[in-house]
Amino acid sequence: MKEFTIYGREDCAFCIKAIHLCLHNGYSFNFINITTAKITKEQLSIKINQPVRTVPQILTGSIYIGGSEDLETHLINMPG
Repeated sequence: MKEFTIYGREDCAFCIKAIHLCLHNGYSFNFINITTAKITKEQLSIKINQPVRTVPQILTGSIYIGGSEDLETHLINMPG
């Protein structure tokens, strides 16, 4: 089963949507609050090798998914 990593903030509506998508579809996830972890968007950009303008930023393993709408599309298109 896939596990997702969600980089975001607690007060972010799209981050909350991504969490709910994982919960609703039965997927494990690790939420990393970039504010409390003191991760800047620049540092996150280097870590995920993608430009970061907004959160959430979502990955599965080392595969970059994107934001919450990208996660929703990814889940719809998953086989099985």
